[in-house]
Amino acid sequence: GPCNVGAYGCSDGEWIYYARGTVKEVEFKVVRMLGLDFLLDDPRYATVETRHENRDYIYPLIRDAFLSKPSDYWIEELRKFGIAAIRMRRFSDVSKDEQAWANDYLEHVTFPDGEQGILPTSPLEMESVGKVHSQSAHKVGQDTVAVLRSLGYTETEINAMLQSGAVSDKRKL
Repeated sequence: GPCNVGAYGCSDGEWIYYARGTVKEVEFKVVRMLGLDFLLDDPRYATVETRHENRDYIYPLIRDAFLSKPSDYWIEELRKFGIAAIRMRRFSDVSKDEQAWANDYLEHVTFPDGEQGILPTSPLEMESVGKVHSQSAHKVGQDTVAVLRSLGYTETEINAMLQSGAVSDKRKL
């Protein structure tokens, strides 16, 4: 249930994630930090089971408390309470990540239409192959004729399929 998640949105639109560690210890620290001390005396918060059963009551209290302040504030507070916390990254952050570039996880590419982009590098490295560079996928139909030839179709059969519209040949696009 949602009470067992350490990810919360904050007032600045960012999300944070905190390490749960020993669940009881962390959860009690978090409710104190959030100013929700009254939950510590509430039977609905007493055990993992009761917290789960009452998650529809408890989760909104915790969620709304985190939403009241920005992520930097909460990360600092969580760390003051001895709880490891980070700001969750967005997909758009990956291409700007120094560590991703330093570890060669990304590469600049030029697509057939001249557009520039960034793609992840292959996670596979083989001495016999060397570095595998990213390539654009072919357009739909770009390999139709080659595939049909490899399957044993004659030029006459392939031309008939193309003319009837049964297959498409996009090699010239």
